[in-house]
Amino acid sequence: MASVAIGITLVHVLTRAETLTDQDSINLANGLERYNVVEYRPHPPGYPLLVAGAHLLGWLGEPLGAYLTLALLGSLGTAAATFLLGRELFGSRAGVVAVALVCASPLFWYYAGIVSVYPPEAFLAPVVALLAYRTGRGNGPSALMLFPTLAVGGGFRPTMLMLMLPACLVGLYAGRAKIGWAVAGMTLGAVIVAAWTVPMAAKSGGLAAYRGASRQLWESTAREHSLLFGSSFDAAASTALITAFAVASLLVPAVLVLLAARVVPAIPRDRLAWAILLAWVMPYLAIFGLVHFGKPGYVLVLLPALTVTAGGLMIRSAAAPRAAAAIAVASALAYVLLPNPDLPGRTSVFFPTADAVAAQDAESRELRRLAPTCLPPECTIVSLESSRRHWFHDAFSLSERYAPGSRVVKWDDLQALDLDTEALWIGSVIPEAVARHARRLGQTETWVTYRSDRAATGRIEAAMGGQGG
Repeated sequence: MASVAIGITLVHVLTRAETLTDQDSINLANGLERYNVVEYRPHPPGYPLLVAGAHLLGWLGEPLGAYLTLALLGSLGTAAATFLLGRELFGSRAGVVAVALVCASPLFWYYAGIVSVYPPEAFLAPVVALLAYRTGRGNGPSALMLFPTLAVGGGFRPTMLMLMLPACLVGLYAGRAKIGWAVAGMTLGAVIVAAWTVPMAAKSGGLAAYRGASRQLWESTAREHSLLFGSSFDAAASTALITAFAVASLLVPAVLVLLAARVVPAIPRDRLAWAILLAWVMPYLAIFGLVHFGKPGYVLVLLPALTVTAGGLMIRSAAAPRAAAAIAVASALAYVLLPNPDLPGRTSVFFPTADAVAAQDAESRELRRLAPTCLPPECTIVSLESSRRHWFHDAFSLSERYAPGSRVVKWDDLQALDLDTEALWIGSVIPEAVARHARRLGQTETWVTYRSDRAATGRIEAAMGGQGG
């Protein structure tokens, strides 16, 4: 494991972000300065322990340095916890295969190097699963620690409280002889949840305000993506398809190991192990597929479960650990050295390389460079849509940090505005009216920049015909 930790740290140092890469990372940065999930962000559920952890690491250079350190620690923890879980459930060989397959995932490397909420969840979920398994085997101390660990995980990503609870209940049911230990653990877990819930609600205007904001966000998202809440069939089908593809993308390294080592899968007979893994995976898949799937990082929490499953199926193959290690090394080198792939649709976001991080940094720095050339009231920055083929990155979401003092509006909102100013048009999807009437300044990664004087801006607005984007 020492060599794995060194490798993870080395790749992190070589490829870590130099800027805040998207709206979520900026929300987390804002949370360090003014924590109010209703008014100032980070939006509900608020990630209170993640923000608190960044505060504790503020001496590393908050917000960027602090959150990147948490990403590294979460990624190191994910590797260690995955190895321990695989070894506990199916043996040492399964543990080696599982941790190698974690390190073979491009998404693992990507989220180890940017500001996000996903690595701590990916670390703590297998810890909860491990304790649930040991609880099911009748281990009293594990039963005591199970719910406190879940409570800590919920403090980093509150949805984990609900989604990992079934795995805990499976372990509790199987090891019911240790119910006294579990009750004590539940009590301690409730105290821990209260310890991060009460301050979070207090800083957000009270529990009613927090719950109202959470409900509004959840319902608006669900209505857009889920048939269960009134979305269109096409939108719901798209959500389910993206979820299926995201999970399939995590399995690519395992398939390569199966082929390279010519593994004949064998199914271990430990029913409790399989029950814990299913109780972990199925609630997440249900939420992602039936309600909402957001960014690729959503499935990072399932990576340890899927790799441990793959390790369990390969326990009879002596060649599997060597093949998995070789594929992990090749994946790490490809992540560091290769350009970001240009795949159809949105599939590129599931196979990122470090080039994606560098490109986002370049775009953020370009916005910071251009912003002083377009200041109100004479000039307005118009944020055009991102292609979203590679990442979620647009000038509007970054403007608070990288264009302070500028007036930045979204293209979609333009029909309700009368700019009557010069304009700087920045984005990946260039409307025909902008290309026709504005002057192209250049391109930075996926962003293309145009400039229009006041007259040209008026012609662009007129060409929109009151139809927006």
